[in-house]
Order: sequence, then structure tokens, then C-alpha cells
Amino acid sequence: MSIAVRPARLWRDCVWLMLAVFGSTLWAQSADGSQIYTCVDAKGRKRSSDRPIMECMDREQTILNPSGTVKARLGPVLTAAERSQIEAARKAEQQEIARRKEEKSLNRSLLIRYPNQAAHQKEREEAVAQSSWSSRRQQRV
Repeated sequence: MSIAVRPARLWRDCVWLMLAVFGSTLWAQSADGSQIYTCVDAKGRKRSSDRPIMECMDREQTILNPSGTVKARLGPVLTAAERSQIEAARKAEQQEIARRKEEKSLNRSLLIRYPNQAAHQKEREEAVAQSSWSSRRQQRV
């Protein structure tokens, strides 16, 4: 007794089996969070691994998803001197931003106190008069 297998049905079953295997493989890769690290080492060779590459710790590494798209970039490991230099630059930048804010606040308060040239001139004359009055009074004592 021989079983006749239809070629079309066999082909369809094989396709479904391949899709099931491929899908389960993709699901397994995405479930365990697999990623691929790539870089070009000091000798110019392209390297790839499933974990950070030790030979490329001094350069940028690209982290790829299982599909091959770029997930992230891992920067080089910095030395203590490089880290302190970057921190000093960041601190100087923050101080500059704070200085600008303070200057802006001062200018805003001056504009509120002296909205125009006439108000400024009036306050100036009053201050000069008060100053000269107090200096005359000190001379009498």
C-alpha cells in the first residue's frame, strides 16, 4: 500500500514549517534581548560579538538589533584624566549659563526700575543731589 503525497500540499507544509521555525527563532532572539556589538579595531578589522568587544574599548561600538538596525552606540571608555577634563568643561559651561541668567535678571530689573531715559536721568540727578547734600553736611561736622 503506497501513500500518494500531493506535491502542492507537501510544498505548503514545508513553507509553513519554515515560517514557524523562522518566527520562533526571531521570537527567541527578541525574548532574550540579544544584540550584536560591532566596531573596527585598531588594525582596521571589523569585529562583531554578542557582548562588548574588549579590543574596541578605546573606540565607539555600535549596538545592533537582531534585525541589523542600529539600537545604540557605546562610547569609548574614558581615562580618569579625560573624565575630569569633560567634567571641568561641563562645570564651566554650567557656570557660564548661570552667569548669563544672572545678567539677564539684572537687566530685567534695571528695565523695570528705569523704563526710559527720562526716569533714569531723574533718579541720577536725585542721587547726585543727595550725595552732595550728605558731603556738605559731613564738612560742617
